[in-house]
Amino acid sequence: MAEAPDRYCGNCGHELSPEDKFCRSCGTPAHQAATVPTPEADVPVPPPPPGALETSEKNFMQRWWPYLTVLVVVIIIIANLPTGGGGGGGGGGGVAEGEGSGETFTRKNYGVLVANPNEHRGAKVDVTGQLLDNPEKQGNEIAFQMWADPVKIDWNTVVHSDQSALKFTTDDYVHVTGTVLGEMEGENAFGGTVSAVEVEAADVQRVDAMAAVDPTQKTVEVGQTKISEGFSITLQKVEFGLKHTRVYLTARNDDTRAAKFDFYRSKIMQGSNRVGQNDPYDYNLPKPKPGIKPGEQSEGAIIFRHADPSEALQVSFAWESGGYLAKTPAPIVFEVAP
Repeated sequence: MAEAPDRYCGNCGHELSPEDKFCRSCGTPAHQAATVPTPEADVPVPPPPPGALETSEKNFMQRWWPYLTVLVVVIIIIANLPTGGGGGGGGGGGVAEGEGSGETFTRKNYGVLVANPNEHRGAKVDVTGQLLDNPEKQGNEIAFQMWADPVKIDWNTVVHSDQSALKFTTDDYVHVTGTVLGEMEGENAFGGTVSAVEVEAADVQRVDAMAAVDPTQKTVEVGQTKISEGFSITLQKVEFGLKHTRVYLTARNDDTRAAKFDFYRSKIMQGSNRVGQNDPYDYNLPKPKPGIKPGEQSEGAIIFRHADPSEALQVSFAWESGGYLAKTPAPIVFEVAP
């Protein structure tokens, strides 16, 4: 049986085998481009013209480029698909690992969190608040609402905790550390929509009212005693809060006459500034007794308005000596360095 005649691509000159249906060089169908040399013209087949290889590569890219583009787009989409599902509470889809991990919200910046809780999922909270109501139990979960700003009755926050939270009651002050879940929305008794920051607590501890309402920012230990006419005052320490300055003291009367504090004429002096005594309505501390009999002593704290903790100050205690015909000695004054 005679061999099939040699065939060549009429487009690029590449030799074709009998089985080829397309040119292996440029992709042209063989039935359109195949040529067979005649016996009479024994002329060698010329080499592919200059640029034929480049033309074949160009034709290949034109043919397959749309498919390659689609493949690349699919790969990009798959690579950017989320790898984890949501979870958490009603705050909107759970906390992605590491999201917001560099942030911690305290009373100083909690307003930023309240403005957009979902933007700060995964951030940490370290704040003190006051419970709106008793904690509620649903299944194994305990939750309560609190004002994270108990002074202004603001910054509604829902805290998810464990069984230990059941010991708290309405109006208790608690210190909460935990993680932001996002924003929770609900309906109030009047049918309006209310929102709250939602927090998963790591730890919840009851604190006293002062720590919640006016936490101490700085403490200066003094430990000085001054005596006037048998009446002595030992100034133990000065605490600077955000709203108030608290002065802790012990007073003793070793005179034969009664002594009496004059709280409202006592003051803190800083340069030309005079900071008067103040009795806050939202927390209280034990005061020393106003009247101290001979041989008695009393201790406690006198609360003044806010003083600058970065500047030196003087604490001036006004007092009276005697009974019905009491006299007013000079105040007992302490120098306190910052």
